[in-house]
Amino acid sequence: MLRALAMLASLAATPALAQPPVPPGEPTPPPPPVAQAPPVLPTPRVAPTAPVPRAGEPVQLPEPPRAPEPPGAPKPPPAPKPPGQPASRALATNVQVELTITDRIGSGPPETKTVSLITSDATWGRIRAGANTRNPQTGPVSTMLNVDARPFIEQDTKGGATNRLRLELTLEYQPIRTSATGPAAGEGVAAPTHLNQSLSVFLASGVPVVVSQAADPITDRQVVVEVKATVMR
Repeated sequence: MLRALAMLASLAATPALAQPPVPPGEPTPPPPPVAQAPPVLPTPRVAPTAPVPRAGEPVQLPEPPRAPEPPGAPKPPPAPKPPGQPASRALATNVQVELTITDRIGSGPPETKTVSLITSDATWGRIRAGANTRNPQTGPVSTMLNVDARPFIEQDTKGGATNRLRLELTLEYQPIRTSATGPAAGEGVAAPTHLNQSLSVFLASGVPVVVSQAADPITDRQVVVEVKATVMR
């Protein structure tokens, strides 16, 4: 037992094996190279692919790239509004338009014709009336009475209808021209009187206004047109 303990003590006191010393004058050998990890390469980016459309679905092509706008480039002006459109929206309101045409020759009794139509706000209303009569001297003569009217109701601050409106009116009137005196009194002549006018006026609801007074260029005939527009509530 004592012998075994002595042997263990002698082994512990023996120095570890060392590398042989380098002879003087010789260069020191370089240390062994250290192993390095391989470099990490970036993962390549893969362009996204468009999904394959199913059978029966429309094929959507990608939009072409847009060229960048240079800094400070002026922006295009906004598209202008189409002409003839009212500035405000149309109201769900009807307007009754009445025309009274008074036709007088000299000091003779006047002939009165009345035309009435109903149309909605900012909408055209049209009337077409025509007839043919026979002149004993020249044969058939055409007559007509055509009216086009479009009212625009003025709105208040809340968007409701007021008692004022603007009326666009076109009138074409062609009656038979007759003689007031002489042997041919009351008989039609070769050419009828033709009145064609177009105007735009402001009116108060239900108030008649004389909008024109035309004279025959040959005779002393006068044609007076009176208009009344009434907002129907």
